[in-house]
Amino acid sequence: ASANNSTGASGTSTTGAGNSNKGGGANNNASANNDDADILRLDDTPVGIPVQSVFTIKNHNPKKIFRFAWTIPSSSLPHLSFSPSVGHLLPGSIKDITVTFRA
Repeated sequence: ASANNSTGASGTSTTGAGNSNKGGGANNNASANNDDADILRLDDTPVGIPVQSVFTIKNHNPKKIFRFAWTIPSSSLPHLSFSPSVGHLLPGSIKDITVTFRA
């Protein structure tokens, strides 16, 4: 999944640095490799038990407002959801996004 915005991707970024374990089951430890900050890892879970993790997106642009949308067709990945799935990032603002996986 990717964040889409109506004015272009420059000025926004996603990062694992703001990951927290809300709802349990998430393992988001980043190593010294900077690429790991862009990976979201979820622990194994029994069928029927949802796993959640939170990551942060930030608008680095000092002037533009960006729209984001996590567009995943429910038929493609019915077990994955993002909340909020659509929104706006004001200049310099951050937003926590909760991803939920239902096995």
